[in-house]
Amino acid sequence: MTLGQENHLNEILRDVRAKIDTKYRAGQAEHGGDLWERVPLIDDIMDEAVDQITYALTLKWQLERVKKLIDEARNSVNDNPVKAQKLLTRAISYL
Repeated sequence: MTLGQENHLNEILRDVRAKIDTKYRAGQAEHGGDLWERVPLIDDIMDEAVDQITYALTLKWQLERVKKLIDEARNSVNDNPVKAQKLLTRAISYL
């Protein structure tokens, strides 16, 4: 892998580790007990799945709104429209 890819992977791993640590500790503070003894976990998994799809659908809506706003900006730019269009096109490609 390239150095950029290694750096990206390390950033992801660092973020994931920090998020798991924070979430696990918050769960311990809220629920107590030992996670490996918690039964049945399926109810917890189902609740998390519902949260995840709700967040994903909301994020999709937010990104669609961002795209619409950027499209409106592209259509109304008067100063250096070539540069503005290139920047906006690049921004849209990340959505």
